[in-house]
Amino acid sequence: MSDRTVIKKTGCSGVILSGGRNSRHGGQNKAMIDLRGVRIIDRILSVMRPLFEDLVLVTNDMNAYRDLGINMVSDYFTDRCSLTGIHAGLTAIRNQNAFFVACDAPFIKKELIEKILGMIHPAFDVIVPMTSAGYEPLFAIYSKECLRVIERHLLCKRYKVTDIFTCLNVATVSEEYLREADQNLVSFFNVNTPEMISEAHEISRKQAYR
Repeated sequence: MSDRTVIKKTGCSGVILSGGRNSRHGGQNKAMIDLRGVRIIDRILSVMRPLFEDLVLVTNDMNAYRDLGINMVSDYFTDRCSLTGIHAGLTAIRNQNAFFVACDAPFIKKELIEKILGMIHPAFDVIVPMTSAGYEPLFAIYSKECLRVIERHLLCKRYKVTDIFTCLNVATVSEEYLREADQNLVSFFNVNTPEMISEAHEISRKQAYR
């Protein structure tokens, strides 16, 4: 079965979140960090584009991504956080569901995304990985059914993504199931701090010599 057939069957869009302030990187755009000659955003797109016909980038700096040829939207709420990005993405997509990933995740695996896509069901508002470290809410599927709950939380200044889960039908993806497609769970590695850039370079070097 081809990737395109899978997406038509599940009716899922793809959303990349790039609305952060990058404050821990001195204002540097994490998506543009170069790893072995490839920007993180290009690494992500190389995985996402074959999977999703409807692909959206949520950003408040559209000029930074003009070269990508991708549909872009900005946050509707002025308070910038991951939850406002999820809200903007869900508002923009053409399908009922969307798979979300952050722009600073250089090692996402197509096989893992496909396993999570395979869990889509009308009964689930959210499908989110759960590991020993907790939820992975920025590598997850959200339904448009989440929008009313998200808007209510944002209006109340409640910005933690996982807080919305108590009001929704949530399916968790077990670590054992996740490791079948991503043994070391590198899909969840995010370049959150400058120190992690060095770690990302090391992971990239190891992958190149496998």
